Amino acid sequence: MPSSKNQKKTFQKVVVIFSAIAFFGSTGLMAANLLTGTSTSPQTEPATEAEAIQNELATQEEGFAAVVEREPDNEFALTRLVELRLQMQKFEETIEPLQQLVELNPENQQALQALAAVQIQTGNYEGAIAPLEELVELNPEATELQAQLDQIKEQIKAQESGEATTPESEP
Repeated sequence: MPSSKNQKKTFQKVVVIFSAIAFFGSTGLMAANLLTGTSTSPQTEPATEAEAIQNELATQEEGFAAVVEREPDNEFALTRLVELRLQMQKFEETIEPLQQLVELNPENQQALQALAAVQIQTGNYEGAIAPLEELVELNPEATELQAQLDQIKEQIKAQESGEATTPESEP
């Protein structure tokens, strides 16, 4: 039964990561709606709303990037910078702060999972192997993690042999 608990914990942590991203995204949208107020023209509302959201996210991103520049070991600022960049779909720019989080706390399973997911999203399957291997090491009973790691390794082999198909992750 202990392995079942560990699998549940790992699954819960993965769900928490994606829930946090969704939560912060929806919170940002609601905040932008409150800041922009009601538009008089329904045709211009989405563009204005989207611009306001992007501007707010960009402002917050700049602020947290500045904090990380001054304090590279600030886990809160790194975490918030990652969240903002994920909301803005700046996946390539998210990799470095995720790597910093993992370096600061190598057992941070949320950061490891997010790093693996971003590496897969950007098409760097080889870059996803190390964080997935660390997750498997931290959770040896988590068969779904081992299966995901094996699938990534198989896809890399298929790509190298010219038989590759794109992975299941979306572009």
